Amino acid sequence: MRTSPLTSVASHVSERQVRFALGNGLRGQSTTMNKPDGADSTQCSSWHNRPSPANGTSVLRLDEVEYDQDAKEEVDLLLAESMAALSFQERQLEQEELHGVRPQLSEDMEMIQRLANELDIHLNRLKAGTAYEAAESTDSAYAKGMDFRLLFLRCNRYDPQASAAHLIKFMDAKLKLFGKAKLVQDITLRDLGEDDREVVRNGHLQVLQGCDQSGRRIILEFPALRSFKTLMNELRARFYIYMDAAKSPDTQRKGVVMVTYGVGTLRERLRGIGFVEISKVALSVPLHFAGIHLATDDLGHYVLLKGVLAIAPVKLRTRFKLHHGSHMECQYRLTTYGIPRELLPLTEGDEAILEYHLSWYNSRLLEEGSVAYVRGTESSNDQIDEPRLLDVLFGKRINRDGGNRTLRSHVQAHSMEYECANKTRKLELVEQVINDIQSSGGRFLVQEVVIRDDTTFTTWRLLRLDEVRGKIHQAFRNHRRPRVALQEQVATIAAAASKGTPSASVFVEPGPNDVLFGRKRSNTGNKRVRQLVGALSDDYDSATTKVRKRQIANSVVEEIQNTGGRFLMQPDGTDRWEEVPNEFARNKIIKHFQNQRRPRKSSASVGSSQESNS
Repeated sequence: MRTSPLTSVASHVSERQVRFALGNGLRGQSTTMNKPDGADSTQCSSWHNRPSPANGTSVLRLDEVEYDQDAKEEVDLLLAESMAALSFQERQLEQEELHGVRPQLSEDMEMIQRLANELDIHLNRLKAGTAYEAAESTDSAYAKGMDFRLLFLRCNRYDPQASAAHLIKFMDAKLKLFGKAKLVQDITLRDLGEDDREVVRNGHLQVLQGCDQSGRRIILEFPALRSFKTLMNELRARFYIYMDAAKSPDTQRKGVVMVTYGVGTLRERLRGIGFVEISKVALSVPLHFAGIHLATDDLGHYVLLKGVLAIAPVKLRTRFKLHHGSHMECQYRLTTYGIPRELLPLTEGDEAILEYHLSWYNSRLLEEGSVAYVRGTESSNDQIDEPRLLDVLFGKRINRDGGNRTLRSHVQAHSMEYECANKTRKLELVEQVINDIQSSGGRFLVQEVVIRDDTTFTTWRLLRLDEVRGKIHQAFRNHRRPRVALQEQVATIAAAASKGTPSASVFVEPGPNDVLFGRKRSNTGNKRVRQLVGALSDDYDSATTKVRKRQIANSVVEEIQNTGGRFLMQPDGTDRWEEVPNEFARNKIIKHFQNQRRPRKSSASVGSSQESNS
């Protein structure tokens, strides 16, 4: 009969070795690895030959230990025992939490005040000699602030006793990480050292741009990207990222989903250095982890996970989900928990993408640091962390789905009325479009260039109301142009037919916004197509169906037409231009996307392609 995973060890690893792995050896402290019983120094070399970059930490090399399926089975057994320890109602609630269907409690001032009073009672009982007591004596307004305390009440699902214990733990952790001087202030990038900021920037821990299907933010960890000078650099960086995610009241109520993705080249390289301390930081911050997913193809991670589960609360253990397999298998299993593949910042070859994370980091620098110059605005007060799905985005090389699609549908629905309306009615229609988008949660954002400390990057700014009105008016005018051009062409054809003129009268003169099919065309419209294809190429490559690929190509066609452009080509043997059908234009755009992929192929495939062409 198998014993409990809390006391048992893998069949090929001695209890002493595992206790060391789950104790001092992986904590990031300067310790010396005790030799396993009966081993000489040469046999032990593999146990301590991977120090942390700066502090010489000795670690258990899990890849040097022989595993079998027992390690995974023991973790599975521990999770099953944790679930069995709960009542039926508690198990039901935890499963609803994991799948994002647990109803949220509504808040009202009377309830919040009552809970705050109960929280005070528990804090007064627990605070003696703690960092919280020091914070309260230093700045009572900060320590007793309602917004600050709501972080912990929401995180602990309005349990004042658990919230008090959590707040005490949080202050103790904050004191150890940042010292007494920063105990009563929110931590910003300016409070981090250069090495700390580099860990924040390297992308091993990211708050993803989108949400899962239940509207919860996703925190993603790529273990392979872990890199730091000392473990304390990583702990401070993680604290900052977690607390930044906890700022949103919506996130406080719904919680977050944590995904550790260590498959293939993205698996852990530091073999668990400091994982106990990392877990303690995560448990100290006021973030409600509604689900925790470990995706891996390495059974060695299960021994590390066993150590994490040993210090995690029982209810939290029930929200751990393990996904063992290939990239495809792990990504499919994540989708069953409402985490779509499209949200994971991975290339077609399953490599990490850092573009959005770096944009987030730059926006934090902009908000928390000093900005030398922002092109297009005199103030950075309206800077936005990141766009949401329903936001309307203005700028170059951006994804125009979501809010932009909603805007186009509104403009199309009201375009006829707008053309026939007087100035007052046009303004009313514009206000109606703005109100409709804002009432659904959308905002109007513009992408701008920021220069700070000789570094150029892009960020998002909330448009002023007068700017939004101007953009909507322009959208109505742009929508009118292609239809007017088509009406003029139809009239020309009809006039030619009435006079018996040959069909050559359908030929048109190219305009600057037209897309000209042919060789080496440098028209403005052609440049715009290349920009759009470049911006959407990742979306096109990641699309798994032909229908989705056609939708992306159609969006390029629509974008060109919305700016008054047409798709023209010269019939064989002529020097005149005629407009092509949308289907023809779409197929040409698809060909552009396929050509965009060629540089990504290996040199061998490119060489063989050149030989076949010759």
